[in-house]
Order: sequence, then structure tokens, then C-alpha cells
Amino acid sequence: MEEMMKELQEMSDKIEVASVEAREHKEEAKQRESLLLELIRKLEEDEDKMKRELDDNSQAGNDKQTWRHCSKNFTNKRRNTVSFSIK
Repeated sequence: MEEMMKELQEMSDKIEVASVEAREHKEEAKQRESLLLELIRKLEEDEDKMKRELDDNSQAGNDKQTWRHCSKNFTNKRRNTVSFSIK
């Protein structure tokens, strides 16, 4: 009888240890999950920021091309005007 009680106590102790370990693992998993969610949020913010910068740069590039086109037309018109006035 005493031996059975001893075995039951050992089993109970093992269950308690396993329960504590499971709680610790659960807490660690929650911490990892929150860290991963924070990392995902930061990555999404960085992605949005990069997209905005790319859009801004793309728009700036379009403005620059438009300026070059207008400048070229102006230069050509000026040349034509100058050559016309020389004739």
C-alpha cells in the first residue's frame, strides 16, 4: 500500500512538473508571438514607407522628364527663332 502511495506521489510530482513546464512554454510562445507580430507590423510600415518613397521618386522622375521635354522644346524653339531672325 505504501509503495502504491509512493508511486502515486511520484506520478503527481511528474504531472506538476510537466504542468509548470507547459505553462512556461505557453508564456514563451506568447512572447515569441507578440515579438513576431511587432516585427511584422514594423516590416509592413517599412514596406509602406518604401512604396511611398518609390511613388515619390517615380513622380519626381516623371517631373524631371517633363522638364527635360519642355526645356528641349524651348531650346529648339529658341534655336528656330534665332535662326529665323538671322535669315
